[in-house]
Amino acid sequence: MIQNFVEIVVATLSFLTLLQMFPAVARLLRDSTTRSSTLALAALVIGGVLGDTQYLTDSRAFKLGYIAFFVVLMLLTLARGKPQLSTRITLAPLLLLSLLWVWLFSVNIVQNEFFTSVGGLLMRLAPGAIYLMLLLVWRHTPVTREQLAPLAMVAVCIPGLLTPFVVNAWRACDEFKCGVFNGMLTGPYSSENYLSQQAVIAFLLYLFAYGLRRSILPLLLVSAWLLSTETRTSQYTLIVALVIALVMWARDRRRSKAPGVLSRFFLSLLVLVFVVIAFSLALTAAPSDFSNRGQIWIRALEIVEGNEVTGLGVDRWSYLQDTGLASLHYQHSLYIFIYFSGGIVAIILLFLWVRQSLVACSRYEGRLAPAAALGTAFLMLGLLEVVSNPLAVDGTLWITLALFTVPSAVFVGQETIGSDRDARHET
Repeated sequence: MIQNFVEIVVATLSFLTLLQMFPAVARLLRDSTTRSSTLALAALVIGGVLGDTQYLTDSRAFKLGYIAFFVVLMLLTLARGKPQLSTRITLAPLLLLSLLWVWLFSVNIVQNEFFTSVGGLLMRLAPGAIYLMLLLVWRHTPVTREQLAPLAMVAVCIPGLLTPFVVNAWRACDEFKCGVFNGMLTGPYSSENYLSQQAVIAFLLYLFAYGLRRSILPLLLVSAWLLSTETRTSQYTLIVALVIALVMWARDRRRSKAPGVLSRFFLSLLVLVFVVIAFSLALTAAPSDFSNRGQIWIRALEIVEGNEVTGLGVDRWSYLQDTGLASLHYQHSLYIFIYFSGGIVAIILLFLWVRQSLVACSRYEGRLAPAAALGTAFLMLGLLEVVSNPLAVDGTLWITLALFTVPSAVFVGQETIGSDRDARHET
């Protein structure tokens, strides 16, 4: 009975939040300069979240379909010509993300001679097409935070609306955890962890785009998801990210200058610390640590021995799963996944990409709070989950964009970066 009540609460909050998102999305669609790119992002974000449900997760046709829709709409955006070009917009984060994709794709092809499926090849090429389209339009029509945030919240709302109609929407308690409602809400997904991490990033993105007052209802929805899924990593991540946002906001209020050398050093150190923590956890883990994630990490490090520099490719793990030589679960760590798939080279590229994304974010904003909070959330979730796979077409792909979205004020070039931002965004 209590679980049915929780499903209704989640669905109700999802519906109310969806209504709140409607004016922002409608405004973006009415604007001729953002219409095509907004529809393209909607296909990418909402299509991705729907494509990961139990009903569509194995449908390559659906996933390739919404990616094709995204590419076509981005080409229309490109065909419109170039509106006001901003020299403040940097391509560095996208270039580094694209380079990470190129490296992982190349290693996967070279290391896995069994990887010959045309469908599989298209699925690995599709993210490259997305990054290419974004590179072509980014300097004159970048993805703005005000554009991505409501779409991400819509993507979180849709599974909430579906949940009351899902058969077996709860996972039973096990030896590792048991939710306060005598189970863990999975909704239309196979794991309760999936939507909780999406909800955390979507909420933080919306908070920094639209301010605290307009984020109350989304916070209630995200809190309901985190409480009902009992995803402790996401719960702790949201708390830590909000504390960091508050501390950095207080720091930003006392400073009139945009982030400088010390800020860039801080963001670089932030990324490096999480990389070190991730490998320290894996190298010292016992098999039963972190709900048996330890044995997955131990096995992954054993398999990659001898290929530390280049890794073994994304699809080697699936092959080893089929032959019984690897865990049936994925690596459950962004860092171990990237290391297994692309070796030390990929870890360096991951560090450079996240670091440059956060530096760009702080430079656009003229403050540290959004970059520090979003960066911490992404990196902390990555300690125990593959929060985003650069070589996959799935619902986590939009999360990579969240790290370096451009505030609308920078895009239109109407004001100095960081001027009076705190007065408009109450974070």
